[in-house]
Amino acid sequence: MNKQSYKYLILLTTSLLFNLSSNIAAQTNNTNDQIISLDSIDDNLKEAYKNLKYNVQVSERIARNTLLFSYELNYDYGIAHSNYIIASALSDSEFNKSEDYLIISSEYAKKINDSRLIARIEMLKGNINWYAKDFNESELRYKESEKLFKSIKNDSSIASVYNSLGILYSSQRKDSLALTYYNKSIQINQRFSNNYNLAINYINLGNFYLNRGAIYQAEDYLFKSLEVSQMGFSRLTPVIYTNLSQLNLNKKDFEKTIYYSHKSLNLLKANDYNGNAYSNKLLSEAFEQKSNFDSAYFYQKKYNYYNEKNFESQLDIRLIEKESEFVFQQKLKQKELTELKNQKRNLLILVTLLVSISVLILLYLIQYNRLIKKQKINDYLKNEKVKLLESLSSKRRESIFDKLKIKRKNDIINQTLQSINLLNKEFENETQKELSNKIISKLNFHKKYNGWLAFEKDFLQVHPNFIKKLNQKYPRLTHYEIRLCSFLKMNMSSKEISDILNITNESVVKSRTRLRKKLGITGTKKTIISLLNNL
Repeated sequence: MNKQSYKYLILLTTSLLFNLSSNIAAQTNNTNDQIISLDSIDDNLKEAYKNLKYNVQVSERIARNTLLFSYELNYDYGIAHSNYIIASALSDSEFNKSEDYLIISSEYAKKINDSRLIARIEMLKGNINWYAKDFNESELRYKESEKLFKSIKNDSSIASVYNSLGILYSSQRKDSLALTYYNKSIQINQRFSNNYNLAINYINLGNFYLNRGAIYQAEDYLFKSLEVSQMGFSRLTPVIYTNLSQLNLNKKDFEKTIYYSHKSLNLLKANDYNGNAYSNKLLSEAFEQKSNFDSAYFYQKKYNYYNEKNFESQLDIRLIEKESEFVFQQKLKQKELTELKNQKRNLLILVTLLVSISVLILLYLIQYNRLIKKQKINDYLKNEKVKLLESLSSKRRESIFDKLKIKRKNDIINQTLQSINLLNKEFENETQKELSNKIISKLNFHKKYNGWLAFEKDFLQVHPNFIKKLNQKYPRLTHYEIRLCSFLKMNMSSKEISDILNITNESVVKSRTRLRKKLGITGTKKTIISLLNNL
C-alpha cells in the first residue's frame, strides 16, 4: 500500500475520532441544561400530585408531558412517578390501562429503590381491584402496602390504607372490620393533625351509618366532618352538604333536605356536573314528597340537564384521554426511533472506527513484517558480501602466493636453462648435447605447465563448467586447444597467451586459425570469442 492510502486511512480515522469526541462533548455541554430540565420535571411532578386531589385531568396531562421529558433525559425518578400519576388518574375508569402504567412505574420504582412509591403502587393496585370488584385481591394489595408503609414508618400513608380497608370491608358488609379500620385511621390522623384526611374519615363513617339506617350516628359524623372541613378544606363542604341533604331526605325532613341541597348548589362549581346533578335530584325528590310538582319537575329537568352534561363531560374526558394517549404514544415512538437512529449512527461510527484502526494496525504489521524481512535479507546479503570479500581476499592471497611460487620455479628453471645453455656450448660429445637438449626441453615444458596451472586454477573458479561443456560439444579438441579456448574465453590477446605458454606470437596466431576450422567457424562475421562466450 502506498503512502497516499496510508494518509487517507489516517485522515478517515482522525475524522471518526473527532465526530465521536464531538458527540461526547455535546452530551457534556448539555449537562447543565439537563439539570435545569430535571428540576423542571420535579416541579411538574409536584404540580401533578397536587392536582390529583382536585382535577385528575389536569394532573394526567401534566404527568404525560413530564413522562416524555423524563424518557428523553433518561430520568428514572421522573419515569416512575409520571407513570404512577397517570395510573392514578385512570384508576377509576380505565382499569387495564391504569395497570399497564403501574407495571412500568413499579419497574422503575424498584430500579431507583423508592420504597414509598412502591408502597403507593400497591395501594393503588388495591383501589383498582376494588373498582373492579375483585375484593380479595384488593385486600391483599392493601395489606402489602400497609406492611411497606410500616417499614418506612409513614404513618400518614398507613392512615390512608386503613381508610381504604374500611371502605373495602364496608362494601362487603363486614361492618366490624370496617369500623375497626376506620377508627384506626381516625386515631392516626388525629395524632398527626391531618385534618383533611380526618374530614374524609368522618364523611366515610357518616355514609357508612347512613347506608345502614343509623341516622343519628351518621348525622353526628357528618357534622364532625363539616366542622373539620371549615378549617380550610372548603372543597369537601359541598359533598358534606349533599350527604346531609340525603340524610334529611331519609328522615323525611324535606325542609332541611332543600336547605342543604341549596347550600351545596351555592358552593358547587358550574362544571361540577355530577355534584349539581345529585343535588338537583335530591331537591326534585324533596319537592315531590311535598307535592310541589312544579318545583319537582323544574329540578328534575335541571337534574336531567346536569346528568346529560356529566355524561357528555365523561365522554369528552375519555376522548381527551384517548387523544392524549395517542399523542403520547406517537411522541414516545418518535423518541424511540430517534434514539434507535442515534444508536445506529454511534454504532456505525464505532464499528467504522474499529475497522479503520484494525486496518491501520494490520497495515502497520504488514509493513513492519516487510521491513523485518527486508532487514533480514539486507543482513544476509551483507554477511554474504563480507564472506565473499573474505573469500576473495583469501583467494587473492593464495593466487599471489601461487604466482610467487610459480615465478620462483620459473626463475630457477630460467637460471638452470641459462647454465645448461652455457654448458651446452662447451660440450663436444653429441651424446652430451643430446642429453642436454632433452633436459632443456623438459624444463621448458615445466615452465609452460606451471603457467597453465596458475591460469587454470583462477579460470575454473570463474567458469567451473566451461571445459566440461567444451569437451562434450567438441570431443576432438586436444589439451593444447582446450587451453587456447580457455585463454580466448578470458578475452586474452595472442601476446598474453604467448607469454604464458612461452611460445612465439606467430605460433599462437597459427593455432587460432587451426582452432577456427575445428570449431567450424567460417567467414569473418563470427569470431572464436563470440562462440566461446555463448557456450
